[in-house]
Amino acid sequence: MKILHIGKYYHPETGGIESVTRDISEYSAKKGYDVTVLCFASGDLPKNELINDVSVIRHPVVLNIFSQPINRSYFMWIIKFVRNFDVVHVHFPNIIALFALLFIPNAKKIIVHWHSDIIDKGILGFLITPIENLILRRCNLVITTSMEYASASKPLRKFRSKISVVPIGIKDPVNTSEIVKSYPVDKLLKKNSALPIHHKKIILAVGRLVNYKGFDVLIEAASSLPTDCAIIIVGTGPQKTALLDKITKNKLEDKVFLLGTVDAETLELLYRVSYIFCLPSTTRAEAFGVVLLEALSHGLPIVSTNITGSGVGWVNQHSKTGLTVPVNQPRALADAIIKLLENPSLHKKLGKHCRLRFISTFEHNLCNQRIVKLYEKLMRQY
Repeated sequence: MKILHIGKYYHPETGGIESVTRDISEYSAKKGYDVTVLCFASGDLPKNELINDVSVIRHPVVLNIFSQPINRSYFMWIIKFVRNFDVVHVHFPNIIALFALLFIPNAKKIIVHWHSDIIDKGILGFLITPIENLILRRCNLVITTSMEYASASKPLRKFRSKISVVPIGIKDPVNTSEIVKSYPVDKLLKKNSALPIHHKKIILAVGRLVNYKGFDVLIEAASSLPTDCAIIIVGTGPQKTALLDKITKNKLEDKVFLLGTVDAETLELLYRVSYIFCLPSTTRAEAFGVVLLEALSHGLPIVSTNITGSGVGWVNQHSKTGLTVPVNQPRALADAIIKLLENPSLHKKLGKHCRLRFISTFEHNLCNQRIVKLYEKLMRQY
């Protein structure tokens, strides 16, 4: 079977969808399938290369509009070469790919991996709706990461019979992380001695510094937290200056720390020494919350927001793996964090359930196996 993944970017470029694409592609290649990824390149990456038996074909970005990279050669490559593949696996949102799929033969087997709706794109979102409907009608299968998100997605409502739910999966760092083997916790602690992680209970948050992540709400909540804890936010983005100003304005320099981007070793350390993980996102732009899987895998209880129509509340189950609170409510966020800080038995129980939920639902081999079975079923049925 020859499988083509069509995405925006691919490893070594980073991002949630990019990580999912890489994981599925490499797993399929290990199973003996011929796997190709078509993507864009934002830097000076090779145009064609083989990465862990996955053939990667990149096209440079000529324009970038509303987070959509554009290049005519990418569009034309799909039309010209898609006939060479048995299964075309499209990772959405990707408007250029959707337009190109309108021109491929009807007999071609297409899977649309619906990671997220197009949200807050104004007139562009309105104009793309007819194309979404055409492709969803044309495709053989739609993969979503949770039924909660699929049920709330307006474009998917008419196509529920095509939907298969396959959650995102990640490797288990407790069992497989080479970082852990090479850098035990004591060595990592010594290497990162300047971090505010000694003699404090750490509330960890990870993500791009953008509006919908709700880090401003978490900073407001910090004012109500006890002095023996520290909030560490890992990530970078356009909101950095505004968040730093908020920290200064509220005199929280000794309690809230923006670390920016950190290396894999430091991030692993932070997951291992933190006491609580927090995801305070505020809109359905947070469709799933891949970082929640990292927390679950480390047995790290979670405080997250109850976003209507998002998969976040399904990943972090209230009173099982953590606590959920209403969006944009600093006081409620603080109260949930304090509840876990002051209740060690509850913290321990939730942490245990985190590991169990990760192993049973989100371990990457389980999820990737389900994807491959969908490929095989598609080939048998049509």
